Amino acid sequence: MSATTTTTRAPRGTKNLSLAFFAAADAIKEDKRPAAIKAALASIRGELKATRERAKLAKSRAGKRGPGRPRKVKTV
Repeated sequence: MSATTTTTRAPRGTKNLSLAFFAAADAIKEDKRPAAIKAALASIRGELKATRERAKLAKSRAGKRGPGRPRKVKTV
């Protein structure tokens, strides 16, 4: 059997983001760099998770509202 590999393209902007991340990592002192990178990645994962949760909540709220019920508008 031969294993088939499929390649997928990274989303647009991935290269710029990774270059900026590593450039910022290079600016950190050598002894602090591993801990800083680990903390940054944990923060990024947390933010992505929070964004997904907010989107899921907004989608569920939109489904409950239904098509005939108008959205409440906040006035400042």
